[in-house]
Amino acid sequence: MIRPLRHSHLRAWCVLAPFLAVVLVLAASARRDATPVNPGVRWERLP
Repeated sequence: MIRPLRHSHLRAWCVLAPFLAVVLVLAASARRDATPVNPGVRWERLP
């Protein structure tokens, strides 16, 4: 009874681990700066 559960649990982790790693890399690469590119504004002078 335990063996099929262990096998399916291992299979789920073998699928989820690479998938979550890809999601993490994509999320990190899609991250943008908090301040938009606007050369006419001096962000240091704003309160």
